[in-house]
Amino acid sequence: MSGEEERYLCKGGKLLFDMMSSLFRDEDRFYLKEGDLLLGAKRFEILETPGHSPGSLSIYWPERKALFTGDVLFHGGVGRTDFPEGDSKLLMKSIERLSRLETEVLLPDMVKSSWGRTPVLENFEPFDRVSMPTYNLLRAP
Repeated sequence: MSGEEERYLCKGGKLLFDMMSSLFRDEDRFYLKEGDLLLGAKRFEILETPGHSPGSLSIYWPERKALFTGDVLFHGGVGRTDFPEGDSKLLMKSIERLSRLETEVLLPDMVKSSWGRTPVLENFEPFDRVSMPTYNLLRAP
């Protein structure tokens, strides 16, 4: 969770936070911010990917080419933006950013995963190529 996400969940997203907060104890919470995260010898990249909700984060594991997207992007769809403070333009920017990563494993929140470069790229196909100018470069052999 990011600090911005907690701010959102305590204000406009309070109902959602109340549903989720029973899953976590206060001492279990910690905040992530954009940049590298080292867990032992493993390096992960924390990416700010707002749009679905403020403070949304995705985690990229370059060693495994794995991308944990939460509710930003998942197999065959994207996160909703009709909740308070959702922003479809920010979501598209976040998705474009994620599309540039060399991802072979897409691990969204609680839905079907995508394994392999081609199935991962298929998740980006429904989006307007005009709003994602780097997309065609990704498809090139």
